[in-house]
Amino acid sequence: TLKVSDYYQGSPSPIDYSREGLMRYLGKISIQEGLSKEMYEQIYKVISCESGWNYLVIGDDGKSKGLLQFQKETWDENCYGIYEELNPYSQIECALNMWKRDMHNRWSCYNILYGNET
Repeated sequence: TLKVSDYYQGSPSPIDYSREGLMRYLGKISIQEGLSKEMYEQIYKVISCESGWNYLVIGDDGKSKGLLQFQKETWDENCYGIYEELNPYSQIECALNMWKRDMHNRWSCYNILYGNET
């Protein structure tokens, strides 16, 4: 059985949208961006809660989309310079940037899993 930490050192093919490929990408970019293992595990668990690692999920009556269930307003406010709103790699990159700015409580799953802490 794979554990969260198994993906922290991973590296996917650039077009691998499988669950495992997306997990490896999260691990790779987390290391590149200097995220702590704790932050990595938080994002991992939030993705699992928000979409179950299915980047095609649409929720909240069509308002939330993709791997991290971004809403258009949140994307437009926080993901400038990252061009593909529905691309799961882009969603991971934007989420990492938001995590580094202590904006993790913008996800309902974060608040469910960890409480509304900053």
